[in-house]
Order: sequence, then C-alpha cells, then structure tokens
Amino acid sequence: MDARFRHALIAAATLALVPAVLAAQDVLTGHVTGEGGAPLANATVYIQNTRLGGIAGDDGAYRIVLPAGQVGQTVTVIARLIGYRERSQVVKLTSGTNTVDLALEVAPVQLQGVITVAEGQQVKKSQLGTAAQAVSNENLTQAPNNNFVEQLGAKVSGVAVTSPGTQGG
Repeated sequence: MDARFRHALIAAATLALVPAVLAAQDVLTGHVTGEGGAPLANATVYIQNTRLGGIAGDDGAYRIVLPAGQVGQTVTVIARLIGYRERSQVVKLTSGTNTVDLALEVAPVQLQGVITVAEGQQVKKSQLGTAAQAVSNENLTQAPNNNFVEQLGAKVSGVAVTSPGTQGG
C-alpha cells in the first residue's frame, strides 16, 4: 500500500470519528419548577464548589456541560431564585446525560437597605450620589386604596402609574 494512500485513509478515518466524539458530551440537565409544577424561568442552577452553572430558560430547563474531571464525582446541585427557598440535591455524575429536576418552594423575602440603580448595580443608600425615597410597609397599608401599584405611585414622587388599557396621549 502506498504511504500517501495510507496517510489519507488514516486522516479520513480520524475526521469521520470527530463528530461522534464531539457529540458525546457529558451534561447535567433538568427543569426547575415551582408550585404546581410551573416552570421557573431565570432560576440559577449550579454545582456547589465549582464554577459550573447556568440559568433556567422560560420553560424552566437548564443545561450544564460537564468537563471530563466531573464524571464519576458525587456533587451537590443547587437551584435558587429570589422569592423561593434554595433547593439542593446530591447526585453522582455519570457519562452521558444526567437529569436532575428541582422543585422550589415559595419563601417570601424582605429586602432592606438596597437600592437598585442603572444596569442592575446595587449600592447602599449612603453611597448613592442622588436623592432616594423610601416607602415603609406602614405607609402602604394605611392608604385607602387596595391596589399596591397605585399606592406606591401616590407615595413616591416621579412614579407614573398607568393601566394596561389606558392609551397615552
């Protein structure tokens, strides 16, 4: 057999195997759900003590590609979303697809002393270079209006409240 033909045959066989090797990724997939099995979009899912993680899509699905060193390891998968209790599950990762579905329970939270400004940056009120207003629970519960959004608009200057059916003009 000619040496050039043999090299060409080996190269062709190697290239034919590349897609199969690339397609055989080890992944961690699943869904994050809330009450009644409703999907929770934007939930953070990650593997504890690693830099591996992702965000659940609109359907609550997430997908994390696992590096070769993770296969065979027992890890803790954690899902969290503001307003829900963090949920974790211990799983032994295998080659191929690992599925971990996580259901989160509602856990009301109260945020204090944080102001969200442009681009999602959070700063303390003392570090803010402009005026800021605060509305306490008491101010909202004492108002005669039962609509929370309208109450907030009446208590904070610069807030304009519009109804979905109202046309601007």
